[in-house]
Amino acid sequence: MFTLLATVMWTVNDFPAYAMVSGWSTNGYMACPVCKEDVTSGWHAGKVCYIGHRRWLPWDHEWGEKDKEFDGNTERRLRPREWSGDEILEQLNRLDFASFGKTVSRTRPSTHLNWTHKPMFFELPYWSKLKLRHNLDVMHVEKNVFDTLVGTILDIEGKTKDTIKARLDLERMGIRRGLWMNRDSDKARRDLAFFSMKPDDKKEFLKFVSSVKIPDGYASNIARCVNVDGGKFTGLKSHDCHVFMQRLRPVGIRHLLPEDVVKPIMLLCKFFSQLTAKTLRRTDMFQLRHDIVQVLCKFEMIFPPAFFTSMMHVMVHLPEEALLAGPVNYRWMYPIERLLGWLKKSMSDLIRRGRSMTTAPSSDPPAQSASAATAPALLDHVVVGPGASQAPASSASSVAQPASARRRHRPTDTIDTTSTDGTGASGSQPAKKNTRGPCRQLKTVKVTRVTNNRISIGYDERHRAAPTAELRSSLAHDIGHVVWTHCPMQWKSWRVLPDEIKVEVRGQLSTNYNLEDLDEESVDVNRLFAERYKQWKSDLHHHFLAFDDSQVTLQEGCPKELEGPEDSWEWLCAHFQAPEFVVFF
Repeated sequence: MFTLLATVMWTVNDFPAYAMVSGWSTNGYMACPVCKEDVTSGWHAGKVCYIGHRRWLPWDHEWGEKDKEFDGNTERRLRPREWSGDEILEQLNRLDFASFGKTVSRTRPSTHLNWTHKPMFFELPYWSKLKLRHNLDVMHVEKNVFDTLVGTILDIEGKTKDTIKARLDLERMGIRRGLWMNRDSDKARRDLAFFSMKPDDKKEFLKFVSSVKIPDGYASNIARCVNVDGGKFTGLKSHDCHVFMQRLRPVGIRHLLPEDVVKPIMLLCKFFSQLTAKTLRRTDMFQLRHDIVQVLCKFEMIFPPAFFTSMMHVMVHLPEEALLAGPVNYRWMYPIERLLGWLKKSMSDLIRRGRSMTTAPSSDPPAQSASAATAPALLDHVVVGPGASQAPASSASSVAQPASARRRHRPTDTIDTTSTDGTGASGSQPAKKNTRGPCRQLKTVKVTRVTNNRISIGYDERHRAAPTAELRSSLAHDIGHVVWTHCPMQWKSWRVLPDEIKVEVRGQLSTNYNLEDLDEESVDVNRLFAERYKQWKSDLHHHFLAFDDSQVTLQEGCPKELEGPEDSWEWLCAHFQAPEFVVFF
């Protein structure tokens, strides 16, 4: 026996959650949790913006004397002082935070600065001694910086920071006369800024991005996210922005924007590329600390103050955190977001099947460790076991699925599943409801009986391999019936099914359809056979999972379509419980 002690090194979270775990609000004039009350902020273009990055330059730097190129003022202040953990704890202990309740005033006194509450982490005896307590998430910072920069240089409506309010703000400040509103008589218009691409250049840039071929697994298909006619990007994920920022943007913009604009943007791309490397050198981090200050100061001379959101400002603190904590691939949200996405998908699948995460077969440790804490709260509203209402998988199948798969406009049936024989065996199987049974191709048989001819498959004029839209629905319906009733399930897929079985199955379909040209023009028909075979095996697996006892499943769970060849159901039950299938599923 031994005692295992764990230590909370730091927290990893996005910027809104940073406020909750740190106690310092990330909104308002003091939104920076590192600079705190000493941050340089102001009201520009209807929002709080964060400028004044010349404070990180040497005190005798030439940019400190310039005013019109920046915000209209000279800068001789030193960089903001960072508080130690003991100073923060001492201040928090002096503050009196309001108690919870509806009638309590939420007005924060000026002495509280931006503190909202005392974090519970300070109950740890070592927490105030840590140099780094909360990490700025590089993933979300990079994504937001990408959105701001791309939206501005492409002048995307709703995304650009170069708005009419931003131009009027420049007039109010008396700086950058070249970006003021162009007034003709009683009208004013916003001309395209020098840092934004012209329409032809924008189209060329978007075409370049859409033509890029990316290796498999490196990123998603970014070309699908490009709207050349609309002049914008849609649906870019965080990792897509990560790849775009470091690999595509430096190549795509170098000849489309002025050199004074391209250089700091390329330096910013290099900054994120080196910062997110798997190995870091201290000398490189010192250089990045210098480079990001240069980039932000050059941006202040190019873009209006409305460009500088809180995400643009916190970049100045990222090299400092890397010096303290090392590579960011252990401190950003990518692995956490992937895990959360996997857990959400797993819980969604279990809820759809009407099962609990605690009873689901799983070979993944995260699922097993999270099940006890997450499953009860998330599955309280799901009826599991004999009381679970069941719905047929489709109108042509007797395989049951959870009630969540049923159409919403249908009322829920109340089914009494109380066991009367005292054995309790019936309590481990899903409740059954009366259905109209499996499909029997009645409509097709009626057509052939009236016309006294088999139905000929008509093909689309443009795509000879695909049946016409009017025929495809009924053909797919009847192919499904033939697959359910005549195809053995011992094969992995329709493609590996023996030819003699395929001939027999097609012969069943040829009772009502003319398949004389099947070999020449049957690409879509064969695809329908493969899809229905795969879907039928999936429905059988869901039907198998609806039972809690495998023995009851084998004895009483055989679907109507498999009542003849019972060995198929026995083989499927053994197959669904095989370790290799459970791991794959």
